[in-house]
Amino acid sequence: MIIDGKTYDLKYGIRARVLFERIADKPFTLNGTEDWVIFIYAMLLAGDSSFPLTLDEFMDKLDEDPKYLSESIKWTTDRMRIEAQLMEPGDGKKKQ
Repeated sequence: MIIDGKTYDLKYGIRARVLFERIADKPFTLNGTEDWVIFIYAMLLAGDSSFPLTLDEFMDKLDEDPKYLSESIKWTTDRMRIEAQLMEPGDGKKKQ
C-alpha cells in the first residue's frame, strides 16, 4: 500500500490478528467496516512497527482515497481463501 509516496506492506498473520484484538478490545472478527479498517491498520503495523500514522490518521487517508480500503479487503480475502484451502483436510488420494 502506498501512502504519501511511501510503500508499506500488509502482513497477514497471527501478529495482525493479535494487534486487531488489542486495538479493537474484542476477539478477532470481520463483521463490518470498522473491523476491516482496524484489521488493515493492524496488518500495516504488523508489517512495519514504526508505521507513522495513528488509526485516526489512517482513516483520514482512507477517506481521501477509498481504493485503499477496497484493494486491501480484496488482497486480504484472497489470503484468507488461500489459508482456508491449505487448512482443508485432504482425502488421502494423490492428484493425477
